[in-house]
Amino acid sequence: MILGYCRVSSTEQVHGTSLDNQADVIRAYAQMKGLSKFDISFYRDAGVSGSARLGFRPGGAKLLGVP
Repeated sequence: MILGYCRVSSTEQVHGTSLDNQADVIRAYAQMKGLSKFDISFYRDAGVSGSARLGFRPGGAKLLGVP
């Protein structure tokens, strides 16, 4: 199982290809390791600064299991 985390800091990037590109890299890594797309769980944050700690980002908190 791979837990994939994708993040962009600006809302303009949400409509670009940045999140999709990050997800593609994670999928390629999983495939290289012999896993399928069903072995990946994705967590995403858009419009969140990289300076915010992972547990304080909505997607990051879900990834970490923070209530």
